[in-house]
Amino acid sequence: MISGRDEALVPILLDYFTRDGSTLMMRLLATSPQIVVGEPYPFERKYFAYLFRWARLLDRPEWPNHAWNRRSLGSIAQEDRGLLGPPPWVPRPLFEPAAGEASMSQYCFDVAWAEFSRRARAHHADRSELRYYAEKHMDTRRIDLSELPPVKLIVLLRDPRDTFVSIKAFDRKRREERQRERTMWPSDAKSQEQRLGWFMDRQRERMRWIRGLLESGEAPVVRYEDLVLDLAGVSERLESWLGIELDAGVVANDRRMRTKHVSANSPEASIGRWRKELPRTLIRRFNDELGEELTDLGFDVPPLPREEGAPARAPAGAKR
Repeated sequence: MISGRDEALVPILLDYFTRDGSTLMMRLLATSPQIVVGEPYPFERKYFAYLFRWARLLDRPEWPNHAWNRRSLGSIAQEDRGLLGPPPWVPRPLFEPAAGEASMSQYCFDVAWAEFSRRARAHHADRSELRYYAEKHMDTRRIDLSELPPVKLIVLLRDPRDTFVSIKAFDRKRREERQRERTMWPSDAKSQEQRLGWFMDRQRERMRWIRGLLESGEAPVVRYEDLVLDLAGVSERLESWLGIELDAGVVANDRRMRTKHVSANSPEASIGRWRKELPRTLIRRFNDELGEELTDLGFDVPPLPREEGAPARAPAGAKR
């Protein structure tokens, strides 16, 4: 049992899509003396997700047999041949817990997370205040939070039309700066139409989930426009919710946040930029496929007269 100042850190999962303020929010959380953040900028090192998924391998009952099987464990010397999977056999009687004991995966995660918490504290001069560890996390809606240790959830919300425009603009910026090519699109989405369809489907699912969170009050939902225009107000809200201290002034003076990670000329210009940068055909596509979700979350959906002879789209997954 771990107690007192050595208690395991409570994970904070920052649910995001992409280009919706996640790096700015992580920078804000990093100013707290009560929170450990996996530096450096842009805060993409995800220790909690890694350790949790690593431990879960011990109990997973299925695996891709073509890539991972009993021959993969012929020798420890095979370490350099690929990734590690679950024990490639079932049942696993020597892993089975006795009555009242934790599963092998839960036990191993608890031990690993306690040790991670100790080591994370060791990197901070004033370790007595540290209570949380924060990292970015996608697709939280698709997991059962009851299967995780107690976590705190913060959810970001940006107008998906601005998100789409920002992704395209940031990709252009990286190409112009000759940065290594990276993409957020799935590998099987080769065409622009496939990518747009994937984007719409994911946003629809996520926005419906966020609407439920707003109705239930289960987790704070931070709107992008509040984050970039009223960082101090967002900071006060999170301070109250988590019982921590944050320093919005430090973030406001961080040059990286104002230059390196942006694709618009100013915070104000990043809000509603879709009105100028999205083609009319795409605005209509967003209206058709996400209009109800946009309206439910308080975003403006301007009516557009349909071009003569153009059929209305019937998107997969749309509500009737």
